[in-house]
Amino acid sequence: MSNRTAPNQETEVVSEELIVPVVAVNPLFIGRVMSLVVFVLILASTVSMYLDSKLEGYSARLFLLDKEGNIPTLYAGLSLFFCAILLAIEYWLAVKQISPQRFYWLGLSVIFSLFAVDEMCSIHEIFIALRPVLGTSGFLYFAWVIPGALFVVVVVGIYWKFVLSLPEKTRNLFLIAGATYVSGVLGVEMIGAYCAQYGSEHLVYLAITTIEETLEMTGIIIFSYALLNHISSQLDSLKFKLVFEES
Repeated sequence: MSNRTAPNQETEVVSEELIVPVVAVNPLFIGRVMSLVVFVLILASTVSMYLDSKLEGYSARLFLLDKEGNIPTLYAGLSLFFCAILLAIEYWLAVKQISPQRFYWLGLSVIFSLFAVDEMCSIHEIFIALRPVLGTSGFLYFAWVIPGALFVVVVVGIYWKFVLSLPEKTRNLFLIAGATYVSGVLGVEMIGAYCAQYGSEHLVYLAITTIEETLEMTGIIIFSYALLNHISSQLDSLKFKLVFEES
């Protein structure tokens, strides 16, 4: 007599572990890839500006660096979120080492997460409403730079000693990255604000905004490299495990 499995009998589920390929992360290689992407974005924006001035009906919005909701904005938002993830890893390492600096890393991770959301959603644009209230013009035509500058002063005041306590290479890269990023997001932005009063489609304004966005993206590349380099000096490998539980 043969043994048959009853139709309503549950079959045993064998759990399996999916082996994913090992991904080697080289800080210098990542920096070069990000630099190449930025170069392509700058080239695409420049070509788009030229075509926009020569071809009737051509829309350059998709690639222009100074516009929102396009490919350069997507890259900028993702690169900021990438930094937020790296900073979260730094926080995790600091927690494992019971370091008193762990909350500095956590704070930076939160800040860069908010930067990424702002880049994607242009939240800072709501501060433009301050222009008629404060009567700003000239270099302060984009009124959001006022609260932006105050924010930078507060962050520098809180993090200055922390940055100075970092290893020399990491400290120097952080300072260069910060100076590069802020010079674009505030310094060149104010110059662009002055020119924007005379038309945002003016070639000079478009050139200034290209310089501004280039400085911002370059600052993020340097910062990403600094973080990857600092993490690699503390870790040989980093493994993530995703466990599925029965519902």
